[in-house]
Amino acid sequence: MDAKVVVDAIRNGGEDDTEFGLLIRECRSCLDKEEFFSLCFVKRQVNQVAHTLARASRFYTSPYVSFEAPSCLGALLDDDCNDFALS
Repeated sequence: MDAKVVVDAIRNGGEDDTEFGLLIRECRSCLDKEEFFSLCFVKRQVNQVAHTLARASRFYTSPYVSFEAPSCLGALLDDDCNDFALS
């Protein structure tokens, strides 16, 4: 399933009595309780840092806390910061 399909389903509502629809309603219910959360779809190419971090997280079998960026993000963070400074 594509992430855009999930985001669109949560944002657009509609009734769906399938298992997918039940999960979407549960997500919507959780989001409705939190006023500081919003949901939007961002293409992987635009959000490469989040995509890389999500892929790397598959290799951690237990909770992990770090006060430094993982090494796999170094170059991507530098690129993001440079792009932001040029804007």
